[in-house]
Amino acid sequence: MNIVASDVPKNLTHLLSPLDLTVNRTLKRIEQDDSAEYISAEITRCLQISPRIDDIKVNTGKPILRNLHAKTITRAFAYFQGPEGKQNILQGWKAAGIWKAVKSLRDAQNIMDTNGLVDPFSRLTLID
Repeated sequence: MNIVASDVPKNLTHLLSPLDLTVNRTLKRIEQDDSAEYISAEITRCLQISPRIDDIKVNTGKPILRNLHAKTITRAFAYFQGPEGKQNILQGWKAAGIWKAVKSLRDAQNIMDTNGLVDPFSRLTLID
């Protein structure tokens, strides 16, 4: 299969990993957006009760953070299931330099994955 194993020097995986190049950045953005939305809503709620800045208390307890994390993961999952998210993943493959291998393997498998299911990326075009 023309696979060559090699060692990757420390602190370079962020340049080579498809997830680090695109997907993780998007996931972090979604998480930051959800966190900023929650904090803004809490500050607004506190200010409606009392205009004193000293009275602002944003709850960051575990139950709140768990719910916020669940919201983020749910939103990210939905995003990556859609066409824009799939293009994001493809761009990661391209940025990591593995898209030709992915395309070649996909073409050889006739758009089926290893479970015999239709490849979710089969309708997207890998462009050089």
